[in-house]
Amino acid sequence: MNKTKFLLILLFIVIIIFFVFLLSYKDDSENKNYVRFVDSTERLEIESIFPITDYAGKMTEISKDGKNIYYSFKIKNYSDKNSKYRILLKEKKHKNSISDKYVKVLLSDGKDQILSKYDKDSYLTLDCLDKKENSYILYKSSLASGKEETYILRLWISDNYKEDDLDRVFDSELIIYSY
Repeated sequence: MNKTKFLLILLFIVIIIFFVFLLSYKDDSENKNYVRFVDSTERLEIESIFPITDYAGKMTEISKDGKNIYYSFKIKNYSDKNSKYRILLKEKKHKNSISDKYVKVLLSDGKDQILSKYDKDSYLTLDCLDKKENSYILYKSSLASGKEETYILRLWISDNYKEDDLDRVFDSELIIYSY
């Protein structure tokens, strides 16, 4: 009888754990659009491929010459609950696109504090990032209901890139995916 009672208690605990897990599971297969940009986003394009050092890329501020990107953006959770989100960079491929192994990326918060994933001596190239549905995952986090976050994205061309005679370009857009 003691063994039967133990098995029943164990089965009951397993069932409770199963239901708790089932209720806490969030489906991330569909963009729920809970977290969105506060202002509309822009197309991010590096038109004049000009390699620079990581130090210069990190120090980049607003670029008017098209040689690199400094983009500040704000997101907000418009849902009434805590929501998870991903900041994605979707590259638009062209016949003259530069390889993603030469595009460096640096993401920092609104106070320009580099996020830990990017805090290195040698900043990440796009080909080092995880991908989801043909987009690079720049960052994953969650945001409480009604809260806002500001980020600064810097993109530049690695100084390992050897210029050629072709007119190269890097064309992309930022996307927020929330669930």
